[in-house]
Amino acid sequence: MINNYSNLIQYGAIVLLGLILVIGALIISWMLFVVWLRNKNREEVSLNFVLMEIAVPKDNEVKVDAVEQMFSSLFSLKRGGFWQKYKSQQHLSLEIVGKKEHIPEFR
Repeated sequence: MINNYSNLIQYGAIVLLGLILVIGALIISWMLFVVWLRNKNREEVSLNFVLMEIAVPKDNEVKVDAVEQMFSSLFSLKRGGFWQKYKSQQHLSLEIVGKKEHIPEFR
């Protein structure tokens, strides 16, 4: 009788381990599929990128609020929704460059 219970426990443990492995494999496969779906036309999209430069004049006296407004408006590029997880987002890269000869000295 005890032998039957131990066999039943071993069988249940093996079935449970098999289910965990199958579910884990399905989750990993789904994650890889989503990554592939997002990046399948990455090179084609990257060839359509545009480079823009925002140059601030030397005698600029505008407050920092204007730049803050620009950054907050860039956030509106992000798309939301459930299905957006499976599509690629628009990309944006910002660089702030300061050259030594363009930085004023305040003494």
